[in-house]
Amino acid sequence: MLSRRFLAGALVALAAAVCVPTAAAKPDVQSMAYEIVSDGQSEQGWCMVKVTVVTDSKKDAQEMATVEAAAVHGVLFKGFAGTSVQGSTGEPALLSPTVEAEHADYFKAFFKNDDWRSYVSAVSPSVTVAKRGKKWAGTATVKVNKKALRKTLEGAGIMRSLGI
Repeated sequence: MLSRRFLAGALVALAAAVCVPTAAAKPDVQSMAYEIVSDGQSEQGWCMVKVTVVTDSKKDAQEMATVEAAAVHGVLFKGFAGTSVQGSTGEPALLSPTVEAEHADYFKAFFKNDDWRSYVSAVSPSVTVAKRGKKWAGTATVKVNKKALRKTLEGAGIMRSLGI
């Protein structure tokens, strides 16, 4: 009788341990493959971009947060080309990749702590996912508040003010 109770208790504990959700590891946007292009006009200070992230994981490709983080990273360090969408113009990156390396601790924390979330807003209701060879591609349109991002980076001493 005692061994049945012990066995039942052990099974319940095991089931509880297996069912406890764990925090998913955040994808490292700083080393992630992604494409970014303009997707039309947006209000003053914002830029509307279409971003496609390419990952090994379908789950990561489906996450709006992954696409949004890539959008902020792209506006900061990659820039983006214009497209045939009306009003779509390309824009250079706010910063050079060397600035990312010079301020590695700042940007590592910026993306790890989700500080980037303050500067992005989803336009698409969801991420469109497609298989690309052996990888997964997730695409969505988002807006990035380039003006506020610039102001924050100026305040942190990472970039100079345009007003000098």
